[in-house]
Amino acid sequence: LDVLEREQLMANALTTGAIFRERLQQFAAVHPGFGEVRGHGLMLGVAVIDSDGAPAPRRTKRIVNGLREHGVLIGSEGPAGNVLKLRPPMCFGPEHVERVMIALGDVAAMTGEGS
Repeated sequence: LDVLEREQLMANALTTGAIFRERLQQFAAVHPGFGEVRGHGLMLGVAVIDSDGAPAPRRTKRIVNGLREHGVLIGSEGPAGNVLKLRPPMCFGPEHVERVMIALGDVAAMTGEGS
C-alpha cells in the first residue's frame, strides 16, 4: 500500500488508462475489424469483429498470439471469445501505450482487417 501511494499508481492508472482508451478508440475508428472499446482505468477491452459486425474469435486469437510475438501479453474474453482483454500493471505509462499501439497496428495489418 505504501508503494501504491508513494508512486501514485492509482492516479497513473486513471491517467494512463484514459490515454490508452482514447488511443484504442482512435484505432478502432479507422480499422474496420475493431469495434467497441470499453473499460475503466487500465482494465480495457476491445471487440474484434468481422465485416458484418459479428464477433471474430479466430482473428482475436491470431491477434493475441501476434501481440505475444511482439512482446505484448494480453488475453481474450467475452461470450464469443472476441474481446481483447488489456490489463497492464499499474506502473504502465504513456510510453508503454505507444508501444502497444504500434504492435497492435502491425498485428492488425498481418491478420487482416475483416478476417
